[in-house]
Amino acid sequence: MLSRRALLQTTVALAATTAIAKTKAVEAATAPMAIPASVAKPVDPHPWKWWVSLDGGDVYHNACATREEALEIARGYGTNAIYGTTAIIAECKQQDFRTDIDGDRILEWLQESNEELIGEGEYIDCSAEQLKDLEDSVEATIRAWVERHKINNTAWMFGDVRNKEIVSALPRQEGAPA
Repeated sequence: MLSRRALLQTTVALAATTAIAKTKAVEAATAPMAIPASVAKPVDPHPWKWWVSLDGGDVYHNACATREEALEIARGYGTNAIYGTTAIIAECKQQDFRTDIDGDRILEWLQESNEELIGEGEYIDCSAEQLKDLEDSVEATIRAWVERHKINNTAWMFGDVRNKEIVSALPRQEGAPA
């Protein structure tokens, strides 16, 4: 008969092995054909774009392909009741939300979820290598899940901002956006 600790360790190992197998199967099924490095160009899912802010840079809107387009939009707003006659344009790069997982948090969650079953003072023991494998397996599973279900994982916060400029807005012209 297995002890509670041995049973839990076996269950965790089986779950991790199953997750790895599923992840590898998804990766194999969705893997693109190999393209020589000399031909393949990495696609940036979040290229630099110009954005407009009317509130001092807290919130940006109107993604633009060029600086000139962003300037035109910023100047078209005219006087802003709160921030006056200025706007900010900046080149911004969006980012995806994080999918990295801390293995210690997973073990902590498992410990808390099974506290009554494990008993006091008993813990799930694993080596640093096993913990790293758990982290990698769960991260790969999350990435595969996001991809499989076409989940939008673009974060609301920019990953980087550059070329920030203050623009003096001109008086609003007839037909300009409100």
